[in-house]
Amino acid sequence: AVAVIVPAATVTAATVTAATVAAPESLDSPTLGENIAANVYEAEKFFPLFDDGATSCRSFGTAPSWMSERDGKGSQAECCRSYTFSWEYDECLRGAWEHHKNDYYPNYRDKACFNDGNQPSWMGGDYLAENDWQCCSTNFHEEKHLKRCYTMPAMPVCNDCPSDWMSNYYVSEPMAVAMMETMATVPDPSAADHFAAASSATTSSTKKASKPNKVDNDVATANLSTVDHIAPANSAAAAVEAVLQAKKNEIDNKILLYETPMMAWEPSIYRFDDMLAALRVMYTDGVAGKYFYMGDDESENGHLHGLVNIAAFLAQSMKETIKYNACDENSWDLVGGRYPLSNSCGQLGQSYQDYRCAEHERHMECPVKKGMEIVATTNAKWWGAPAPLFCGPKERYPFTGYWDHSKDCNNAWVDPPETCDVYEGQKGGAFNNESPSPNSNSRTDVEGCCWWGRGVIQTTGVCNFGKLNFYLGARAANEGRESRYPDIDFCETPDAICGDEKRGELKWIAGMFYWVESLQSYNSGGWNYIDELKSFVDDAGLVGDKFIDAVSSIVNRGCHSPPCPSGGVDGMSERSSNFRKVLAELDLVP
Repeated sequence: AVAVIVPAATVTAATVTAATVAAPESLDSPTLGENIAANVYEAEKFFPLFDDGATSCRSFGTAPSWMSERDGKGSQAECCRSYTFSWEYDECLRGAWEHHKNDYYPNYRDKACFNDGNQPSWMGGDYLAENDWQCCSTNFHEEKHLKRCYTMPAMPVCNDCPSDWMSNYYVSEPMAVAMMETMATVPDPSAADHFAAASSATTSSTKKASKPNKVDNDVATANLSTVDHIAPANSAAAAVEAVLQAKKNEIDNKILLYETPMMAWEPSIYRFDDMLAALRVMYTDGVAGKYFYMGDDESENGHLHGLVNIAAFLAQSMKETIKYNACDENSWDLVGGRYPLSNSCGQLGQSYQDYRCAEHERHMECPVKKGMEIVATTNAKWWGAPAPLFCGPKERYPFTGYWDHSKDCNNAWVDPPETCDVYEGQKGGAFNNESPSPNSNSRTDVEGCCWWGRGVIQTTGVCNFGKLNFYLGARAANEGRESRYPDIDFCETPDAICGDEKRGELKWIAGMFYWVESLQSYNSGGWNYIDELKSFVDDAGLVGDKFIDAVSSIVNRGCHSPPCPSGGVDGMSERSSNFRKVLAELDLVP
């Protein structure tokens, strides 16, 4: 029987140290084969592997490190029942040991795939592939990395072949380029068609593999069509993704919730899939050479550093916007018991259009255009909640009044009848433009006031939107630089962050951009964000509020040591509680 050696300490995602299993020397062992056939195992825990639409359960090898002990099952049958559909149960019981014994896995450092069995302990399931072609196409999306993977010699797998067969087997660079071009232009053909087209296109400069059967068989079974997975930048990042994927349900249904007017908690407009899409953009592409920190491979706790960084980001986001189901900034600043319509220009005495860049970055700013007109996409929905923020020229709005949050707007018996039709879901309140009503900065117009906060951590002002456009938007494309969103001018349409329904990741990217710019780079008064994050994990053992309180103070007041000159932190205890909640849902703390 297969002997499982379980460490004395509880196996959790916090340590990301799975049970170390003593596997037999050979998977072709007759004893092991008899045990598999008889479906009898003497093991403490069975864990699932999800691969190419099929699920199998193992009790030997190394389980993915993101799995906690409670995810394991006491028998193969229980594991199959828990992790498969009913029609897959029999197939899961039979197992797929032959299918997995020579799996290929990605090496993100070398941008190559190997099948030497030396994959990291966290790597399993969807990261593994039957052959090197499938492994490369699944795990390396960027053209330069995919081409390198296809041309990178891996392990010899044909001991009886001539010594020079590998030089003929591995695809030459021109052929790899042709394969990439073919894949980009042919809609979802089979991998064999890709290879045939590429081979035909490079007949004069390349030589088809001379090794019999191997190449044709591999290509016939590989899937080189477009895939969703974007290869992580390093092993720590891949481990972070594995944990997040495993906790998708908890993140969507326990963390990304908003509080309704009836004090209930429901799923917000912020969803896991959009968050992960944004995260992949920000840690693989980055902005101006800066990337969302996912941990590094130099430290044993690298992936934990990445997870804690995400937890700190989510803790702030939950307080800033998620709990209110807000993407656009809400009008919340009461001035003389009223909500001035000019709050769009700035609240608490601020002027968003005057939030300029530092001198050396001023060329990135968005220009303030007097004629710009925008209405916010989201707003609060409590009884009498103010209408969405808006901006427009003085020609249209010579002055603005206030939002009367006590007005009963549903009066069918008056002449003319009054209805609650300013925004969807309105229950009370109404505009009152009888006279000018200044905001806390004495503004009574909304000209050029289109730069209110948007996104998960409220990107605000002409500098921040200008940077988004300079690095990620239309300006980058127009100036000949690589652009993730060449069709979006964040200076002309800052509302794309909240209003683009097809690209829900934008509301996350705006916040992550701020996080990279302002938090991860924070280094003031002897307090360095990355160093303190690592110390919280490595030295403090994820215990205490000192780290998260400093982060909250930076986000809300601009300094790491409260009280800050700008005032006290809004919701300090709530932000700390959010942080603990996220850590717990990720199984990092009890």
